Amino acid sequence: MKQHYIFGVVGQHIAYSKSPEIFKAIFSFDNTAGEMNIYNIEQGEFETVFRSLVTTKNIDGLSITIPYKEAVMPYLDSIDPVAKTVGAVNSVAVADGKTIGYNTDCYGFSVPLQPYRDRLQGSSALVIGYGGAARAVVYSLVTDFNVRTIHVTGRNRNKLLLFQRTMLDVFPDMNMMISELSTYNRQQQKKYAIVVNCTPLGGWNYQEQSVLPDGLLWRSVSMYYDLNYNNDNKSVVEAKRAGITTITGMPMLVAQAVRSYELWTGRNVSVADVMSLIISQE
Repeated sequence: MKQHYIFGVVGQHIAYSKSPEIFKAIFSFDNTAGEMNIYNIEQGEFETVFRSLVTTKNIDGLSITIPYKEAVMPYLDSIDPVAKTVGAVNSVAVADGKTIGYNTDCYGFSVPLQPYRDRLQGSSALVIGYGGAARAVVYSLVTDFNVRTIHVTGRNRNKLLLFQRTMLDVFPDMNMMISELSTYNRQQQKKYAIVVNCTPLGGWNYQEQSVLPDGLLWRSVSMYYDLNYNNDNKSVVEAKRAGITTITGMPMLVAQAVRSYELWTGRNVSVADVMSLIISQE
């Protein structure tokens, strides 16, 4: 076993990241030494900085977050089949000078949903957003929970069409509808077993903004899952007030981090133990 692991989280405008705290807990439970550093990179500098990190900084693993989950893929030596299928990488293992890309978001997203498996089977979902996280969410909803109908909404119609085309290539039998947020209306809404926010809106950098469609009726929703993990998220508060089951992004963040740690080190840590410690510190 290594004496000291070096990890990093790579993204843009991510000073708020909880990854260092989560990995401190992981190191503690595994009785290992290590560090998780934040690398806040501007988009025009991504390739140069990323190549430098994996070649000169003795990095053992990197978490990749917004907006680089897709951009990182051309710079990797190999990509895990799940990440290749999803078209997004959020975890990079570095060993012997080689980089391997994984998607642990799919696993992380599914962990807090396990108690609601029966509620989700054969159901419908509304997914807000069309980036790498949204693709991981759709992948998990279909493969892990047999969600059969998915309505995807967002601001840009061309990106929505591309997202739809990409996901239907993976799941040709899936029933997927798309609509722009500006044209979403109550007549479009069916009963959703789950609504998932896959955008940064409502999160740390956009706390005054809501991503929810104006016509969304909470009484037609069974569960709201927001991938952001700030405590004062307005949409989360609104969903709780409506009395529906609500999940924030913290359990997903912890679960995907634990899975990344396993991939980077070959060592196992309990997601529940790490989650309990993080919650106690909030």
